[in-house]
Amino acid sequence: MPAVILGAMGLLALKLLAWTAEPSPGHIPAAAPLFAQAAAKPQNKTGPEIFDPETTGSVPAPDPKKEPEKKEAEAKAEAARAANPNNKAGIMNGSVQPMSPAEKAILERLGERREELEGRMRELEMRERLLNSAEKKLDGRVGDLKALEEKSGGSAGKPAVEEAKAIKNLVIMYEAMKPKDAARVFDRLGLDVLVPVVQQMNPRKMSEVLAAMSPDRAEKLTVALATSGRSANVERVANEAPLTGNELPAIAPQR
Repeated sequence: MPAVILGAMGLLALKLLAWTAEPSPGHIPAAAPLFAQAAAKPQNKTGPEIFDPETTGSVPAPDPKKEPEKKEAEAKAEAARAANPNNKAGIMNGSVQPMSPAEKAILERLGERREELEGRMRELEMRERLLNSAEKKLDGRVGDLKALEEKSGGSAGKPAVEEAKAIKNLVIMYEAMKPKDAARVFDRLGLDVLVPVVQQMNPRKMSEVLAAMSPDRAEKLTVALATSGRSANVERVANEAPLTGNELPAIAPQR
């Protein structure tokens, strides 16, 4: 009997302990439950705290400092794609985008333009070589004419046939030249050599050459042609000073 009473008292004590451990209705416990403490922990945020209305909440605004690097990378990729438009391996693995028809047309046009410019450069180089060759030939002819001019003092002893043949060859040569080229040579020659050649040239061809000569030399040549019958007058016209713009050359009266 005492054992039963002791057991009942023990059960009653356990119930009292359990009842005191539970909070009463409307009473907030001093320590928060574990689930409340877990909920109170701050969570990691994936989006920005302040949202930009121009961008989405999940993607940050673009960095202005990185824009030049991005554009440079895109430009390099575009240059690589333009250099090798048929890069099938790059297109398949995604590193190179396929070229649009407009881009292909632009590249073809640029290629044609490059070929055209290269052709013009080759043509200009060829013309420059031809001009240099013509200049050398012209200098050689001027040297020959100067040598002929130096020897003209002793040409009186030469047969008249050979002298006439030499002058005829000079006439043919100058008539075949361009007026500007012939005028450049005539500006350097002495009148005693130039007058016999000019007298046998075609008047129409000679007028074009005379128009391309310097005004001073053209004036002296005209006076020398007008007085070609007197060698003394030729020497006088060659040695006298050039006239001014409002003066006319004086012609000696015939005796």
